[in-house]
Amino acid sequence: MNGSAFSTRGQPANNSPGAAPDSREIKMVIDNYRAHFAAAEARTRDYGLEVPPVRLDPRLLLTTEMREKLPILMKEALGRLSIHDMVLQRISLHHGLRASLAGLLQSDVYLTLGWVKLLDEGGEDARLFEFDEEWIEHSLARGGMESEATELHAWLTLPSMEIIDLSLLSSVAIINRTPTRMGAVLIHRADDTTRGICYVPMLIGDDFLKRIGMVGERALH
Repeated sequence: MNGSAFSTRGQPANNSPGAAPDSREIKMVIDNYRAHFAAAEARTRDYGLEVPPVRLDPRLLLTTEMREKLPILMKEALGRLSIHDMVLQRISLHHGLRASLAGLLQSDVYLTLGWVKLLDEGGEDARLFEFDEEWIEHSLARGGMESEATELHAWLTLPSMEIIDLSLLSSVAIINRTPTRMGAVLIHRADDTTRGICYVPMLIGDDFLKRIGMVGERALH
C-alpha cells in the first residue's frame, strides 16, 4: 500500500470516474467481480479469519422501494459528519451500517475490504487504496494497526452483487478537486461499468479489522 489515504497509481487520462471504460475492461469487470469476491472469501478463510456465510442471490435487492428508504438509513449512519470525516472514517461507517442495512433488506450484507480501479477510454487506470497479500500477511503478523491501515477501503456487497459505497465518490472528489461529487453515495451493480469504476475485493467480513485493531474493543484504546 502506498502514499496517502487518497493514493493512486497512474494518472487517468480523464480525471472523472464517470469516463467510459475500454471494452476490454468492461469484459473484465463483468466476468471478474463475482470471481474476485469468491477469491476474497477463500483468501479470508486461508488466513485463518472468520468468514461470514456467503449465499449469493441473483435477485436485485435495491428495488425502487428500498432505494427510497436508504436515505433515512444513510442519514442515521452518517450523522453530522463532515465530508472529510466521512472519508477518513469510511471503515467504521461501513462496518456500522452493515447490520442496519441487513435488517432493512432482510438479507445478508457483506463488509468487503479491497481496492478500486478507475478506468478511462484509453485503457489507462488510476488505482485507489491498493494493497496486496503481502501487506495482509504483514499486518496480521504484526497484530496491530499501522498508519497505512488508514488507507484501507471498505464497501458493502449484497448477495445480488450490488454495491453500496458511502465514501468513494467523495474520495475521488477530494483527489480531483471536484466538489460536485462531495457526499454522493455510490449504489450500483458490480458489473455496471458506466461509471468506469472497477472494484477488487480482497477480504470479506470484519475479522481482519478486529485482528489489527481497527474495530472492536482494541479500536477503543
